[in-house]
Amino acid sequence: MKYALSILSCVLCLVCKAQNDPKDVKFINSVLDTQFFHAKSFYTDSISKSQIAGIKTQLNRDTIFDNNWLTSEIKFIILSKEEKKYINSELDKFKDFTWRQGLVPQFKIIRTDTVNAIFNDRRRGWAYFHTKYGLYIHNFTKPIFLRNNTVCIFYKQYTCDYLCGFGTLDIYILKGGKWVVECQVSSWVS
Repeated sequence: MKYALSILSCVLCLVCKAQNDPKDVKFINSVLDTQFFHAKSFYTDSISKSQIAGIKTQLNRDTIFDNNWLTSEIKFIILSKEEKKYINSELDKFKDFTWRQGLVPQFKIIRTDTVNAIFNDRRRGWAYFHTKYGLYIHNFTKPIFLRNNTVCIFYKQYTCDYLCGFGTLDIYILKGGKWVVECQVSSWVS
């Protein structure tokens, strides 16, 4: 009986890990521009440890100011010690986290190790990726929800060639049932 319960517990854990959290799916699909990025888009199954470290560095402040240079409005958010501790613990979990197929219906999933193999081979790179796979590679964190699911921290990026890409770490606020960027913590463009 103990043996059967142990096997059942393992199977249930695998089934639960094999699915994307519906709350995460709903959030990500509400903030991604899936109209612009079409069927030739892929998303990686995970985010790199160096990206996680960078995100931790960006969020390691009590007061986070909006760095969006397109607005003159001064916006900021203050994180409590408990929130910072929770954010760091969630970021630590990303090291072992992988997305599954179906996260973004318009995109296909690609394993991070496949992407690394393509770009670590100097003969392949973007020319090979564009020919064999598609145009865009997206990767993003699991959303980190705070304050009774009314605030969310989320990093997303896409690359499309050696000098083509964009990434942003944003703090979203739920307003009127829609997620809107309250603070752009950091961004990059190539």
